[in-house]
Amino acid sequence: MGEVISFSGLNIYTLGLFVALSFLWGSFVFLKKSAETHFEETAVLDMIVMAAFWGFLFARVGFVLFSSAQFVKHWGRVFMFTEYPGMNRWFALLGFLVAVFYSVRKKRGKIFDYLDVFTLGYFFGVSLMWVLLSLVNFSWQKVLLGFLGLVISTILWRVEKTYRFLDWYKGSKTYARTGFVFGVGTMMTGVLYIIELAITFEKNWQGYGLGTLLLVIGLALLYIRSGRMLEEDFVIIKKWKKVKIK
Repeated sequence: MGEVISFSGLNIYTLGLFVALSFLWGSFVFLKKSAETHFEETAVLDMIVMAAFWGFLFARVGFVLFSSAQFVKHWGRVFMFTEYPGMNRWFALLGFLVAVFYSVRKKRGKIFDYLDVFTLGYFFGVSLMWVLLSLVNFSWQKVLLGFLGLVISTILWRVEKTYRFLDWYKGSKTYARTGFVFGVGTMMTGVLYIIELAITFEKNWQGYGLGTLLLVIGLALLYIRSGRMLEEDFVIIKKWKKVKIK
């Protein structure tokens, strides 16, 4: 349920407050980077509003699905956010992505251009979330996750400006396609989740499977969006093996 802060006679659940603050921070980063990339401001603001709506809706639905015992035959509880609070982070992320895909398709934009920028906003928001949680209910695990998130966020922010010059990513193409940040971000989401499960000593094998799946999907996206060709890479590997054998 989360701890409660008493403020002027009102009880504010810290989880809900921290989620709101983290979303606003991530949205600010998304908006700032979008302005630098010259995205249409109106489209970006619409995307943020839709992400808030669909993210919350999906997060709540996900929580209800995985905590169905509390809600079966008492479906009114779904709307009792204070008595039965809870959200599912992965469904929230799914809701965010649905909002981005829908908005980009509506504007007929290039999806990976926006996904790269979305990744930056998402990581900065999640990092702040861990930091805020550690301030209320301190644990070294939360501090570590917040620190790692901030490090990854900073690296992604810098890499977003330089990855187009990476020869290994451009491959045989004369230019680098967008999607690098999204691919790396997907990988790091999986890695961070695996680390989270490990340092909190959770025996959640489905969680480890999800983290591994995200890592593999990120690697696949990174390769697909690069200018590399399987045939060319296989030739290089064969040549490397021959040299090693000699």
